[in-house]
Amino acid sequence: MSAPFNWQAIVAAKREHRASLIPQHWQIKVHDQVAEYNPLKTLLESGVLTPEELDLTDTSKHDAVGTLSLIASGSVSAENLVTLFCKRAAAADSLTNFITEVNFERAILRAKELDKHLKETGNVVGPLHGLPITVKDHMDVEGHDSSAGIAAFCFDPAKSNSHLVQILIDAGAVVVAKTNIPQTCLAADTINVVFGRTLNAHKSSFGAGGSSGGEGAALAMGASLFGLGSDGAGSARMPAMANGVVGYRPSGYRLPADGRSIPDPGMIGITQLGPVATFGFMGHSVRDIRLVTKLVSDFKPWEKDPFLYPSPWLNITAPARPRIGVWALDISNNFCHLFPPVRRGFLAAQERLRLDGYELVDFTPPDMSEVWNLCKAFIHVQGGHHCPDQGNFKGADHGHCGKDGYFGVPVVQGIED
Repeated sequence: MSAPFNWQAIVAAKREHRASLIPQHWQIKVHDQVAEYNPLKTLLESGVLTPEELDLTDTSKHDAVGTLSLIASGSVSAENLVTLFCKRAAAADSLTNFITEVNFERAILRAKELDKHLKETGNVVGPLHGLPITVKDHMDVEGHDSSAGIAAFCFDPAKSNSHLVQILIDAGAVVVAKTNIPQTCLAADTINVVFGRTLNAHKSSFGAGGSSGGEGAALAMGASLFGLGSDGAGSARMPAMANGVVGYRPSGYRLPADGRSIPDPGMIGITQLGPVATFGFMGHSVRDIRLVTKLVSDFKPWEKDPFLYPSPWLNITAPARPRIGVWALDISNNFCHLFPPVRRGFLAAQERLRLDGYELVDFTPPDMSEVWNLCKAFIHVQGGHHCPDQGNFKGADHGHCGKDGYFGVPVVQGIED
């Protein structure tokens, strides 16, 4: 599909294309005059899914590990499970707006292939056989855009999967959809000019966090059993916190991070200098995160990616009561301060840990203003020209974000001043 010229037309065409791929009878209509609602509660009470369908997709009862055992034993077929999660994703999206790329048809076809393999061989194709997953928008999934909320990147589908996505697919996972992010990432609220804002799964007047906010909402709404996010400064952990799921940021250089539209060349990663934004995992339980992290390690991705450290899985026995470092309060050199509710929660958590027998050790952080200035220098070492250059290449009058609108109105108004 060829892209229209101006950004408003691109956005309209992209939204129309997305809507055409989501069955209307799977969606939930919220009355326009309803100022605030609980998306998850609304979904559960909508009647779009039967009680049996709600039970099978109830991720508070069936996490990824538990569901995989049901598939492997033949208690549920991959086709039935994936179809139900597509249906629940459609209903959840109509309440929270987390889907950017719809993969329902291909997902169900893939699930049928997996069922056929299991029936004919008696074996699963891999540890994630039939697992419905979602993928953060800027990660490449073959045949789908990685637009990152930028109009100039729409209607330019990836020709292959990112390395990490391919590993999970090879292990049997089924991609149901791609999920929303802030324009170009690096923001704590998920909103962009192409797809709009993603809402919190529990309160529609709240945001879903960022930058993996689409993943946070999808998981909390029970639309996915596992999510691929990314995290440089909390982008998986913050949406997980905001929506009540589990987020994990691995150390740098452990997971393959190629095959993405954002960050751009020269920005935190390609030269492997400075702060490293890693792909991160989001799920319903710690054991789900552990399963997939170990699986990726067992695939030995460092044999294909020269930027990764060889990191075989280590079975380490932790102390019964490990020591926990605590960031000392009120010594931030006026760089930043905790809001009163956050401070109360921070102190309450320390007290609870001490009562449970943990040893807490205060430590003094470095000068955070100096750290931030160094971080910004690495982040912007390329000058921020990648996105505008792409706009020029694709035929915009000029590629500077916001001047012709090709990249959309800046999320932070006045950012160009």
